[in-house]
Amino acid sequence: MNEGIIIALVAIIGGLSIPIIWFFFDNKSKERNARVMEKALEAGHSPEEVMRIWNQGAALTPPPARKVRFRKGLVLLAIGAALLVNRNLGYSREDADGMVVVGTILLFLGIAFFLSDLFTGAQKKDK
Repeated sequence: MNEGIIIALVAIIGGLSIPIIWFFFDNKSKERNARVMEKALEAGHSPEEVMRIWNQGAALTPPPARKVRFRKGLVLLAIGAALLVNRNLGYSREDADGMVVVGTILLFLGIAFFLSDLFTGAQKKDK
């Protein structure tokens, strides 16, 4: 079988398996929650009381991690620079001109995000 066909089949099967796995585990979670609710009702608790306890548990979840300034810009900048350096040092094929285009785009996107974070951070400090 051709190598390209195998790669395409693996990509399609892998791409389709992600939603199937997600639905499987989501269904298991819903079943587990239903069993907990059923046991709580059998124990004599009211549905409102169980929902109140679940909502309090959701309120106790830790807040999301704070945003690290410059992260997105620096990551894109590093990836773009790596692609350009890789191409210019001769580690890639000779016909990989697309790598230069993608590397340049990522490099400039990284610079734009870096400058955006720099200037919006300065504005937030002024307020």
